[in-house]
Amino acid sequence: MNQKQFLYELWRELERIPIEEREEAMRYYEEYLEDAQGNEQAIHALGTPKEVAAQILGDYAVKGLQKPAKSTKQGLSKVWLIILAIFASPIALPLAVAIAAVALVLVIAAVSVMVALCAAGLGAVLGGIAVIIAGCWVLVASPASAVFFVGIGVFAVGLGLLIGLFSVWLGRISVSGIGRALGRFLNRHRKAPNGLEGE
Repeated sequence: MNQKQFLYELWRELERIPIEEREEAMRYYEEYLEDAQGNEQAIHALGTPKEVAAQILGDYAVKGLQKPAKSTKQGLSKVWLIILAIFASPIALPLAVAIAAVALVLVIAAVSVMVALCAAGLGAVLGGIAVIIAGCWVLVASPASAVFFVGIGVFAVGLGLLIGLFSVWLGRISVSGIGRALGRFLNRHRKAPNGLEGE
């Protein structure tokens, strides 16, 4: 494989990352190969374009994990990028499948807990509203009972809103933590190309 083919295939493999990151990576490898004067041994030392792209994808995903996710969807996309990088990296396929399965189970568990907490919060809010309405109905018959029911209803609505906010916070933290753990795993098991360590 010559330098032009290598760079073309690398460009295609990096289509999942933003254009600025892709161009920066391409500049680095173009300069590296120009310094090596297109030497086929230098190209071979880098590995295949797919392996190099896996390394770049992993670096991009890990770098993105340093910034807090603005939403659960953004955190999930980071986890997905890391899973893609693990599958493309030069480690044993059964290990990659196992790691991807564990990551998927953890993400499903985190989303399930978040959905359950949201449902509990929504139930508390709706129940609180129903109790407030019931309190208003008994206002004429028993003002003390009405105050009691309205107080319980307001408490339930507040508790439901807190549970909802907590579930969103917990979901973001969980997905971000899963992504960081996968990123650390990827960094430990990634093979650096010969002659590029420390660069």
